[in-house]
Amino acid sequence: MSPTAFVDLNHQLIDDIYKNNSYYKTWKGFRLCAIDGTSIRLPNEPDITHYFGIQKGRPDQVSCAMGMASVFYDVLNHIAIDSSVNPNHTSERDCAAEHLAHAGENDLILYDRGYTAFWLYAYHIKHHHAFCMRAKTHRDSLIKAFINSGKKQAIVTFEPNKCSIKTCKDRGLPTTPIRLRLVRVDLPNEVEVLITNLLDTNKYRVGLFKSLYYLRWGIEENYKRLKQWVEVENFSGKSALSVKQDFYAKIVAMNLTALMAMAAQKTSIKKPNIEN
Repeated sequence: MSPTAFVDLNHQLIDDIYKNNSYYKTWKGFRLCAIDGTSIRLPNEPDITHYFGIQKGRPDQVSCAMGMASVFYDVLNHIAIDSSVNPNHTSERDCAAEHLAHAGENDLILYDRGYTAFWLYAYHIKHHHAFCMRAKTHRDSLIKAFINSGKKQAIVTFEPNKCSIKTCKDRGLPTTPIRLRLVRVDLPNEVEVLITNLLDTNKYRVGLFKSLYYLRWGIEENYKRLKQWVEVENFSGKSALSVKQDFYAKIVAMNLTALMAMAAQKTSIKKPNIEN
């Protein structure tokens, strides 16, 4: 069986969940999502290593087959909207762009700092997707200047460099400068800076962003469930095809579990309180 059967089944399931269920949770009207990737250990079989590649170990470790999984995840309702399992050195940003084909205009998408890129900002602006992304604080001069200013927030303009311009043109994206908002979050041992296109400072106050970004942790918990409970790294075959079949089938199983949980919550909401 082609693994795309499970991919298509999952997309049909997702469409049904959001069209026919009014009980899913949102954040200020947004479907709150996160995109992130993780490494997945694979069986050391010739067909698998040929397709997915090898992760070299340290001098005292043996190299092993490794893949890269990426998930577009609804963090409030525990639903994998889209997912992919890829060769080891696949770009997480490229995976994100593929996931965004399944995003809607009411999505707010959270990212870790590995996704910062002008072309990805431009992609969200072009397709009207809201995002909040953690910045790399030691590289971009705009970010460093903002931290040194001591301000809680600022609207700044990101200019594309030559590499960004080429990438945007290759992807059919605009290369015009982009106005984005920086928000400072003070943590016990560091300063965190968030980049977002939620520019309305009255509707989305500075004080909201620390708790908002914390909700991204839901996708990390999802990977824990996939690896520990669903045993996504426990494969039933010795081929790259079997890896894909197992991975996408388990994503569908996870979503069916989430759907049952949503149905149970719906029932409990409607059920009268007998004690009262």
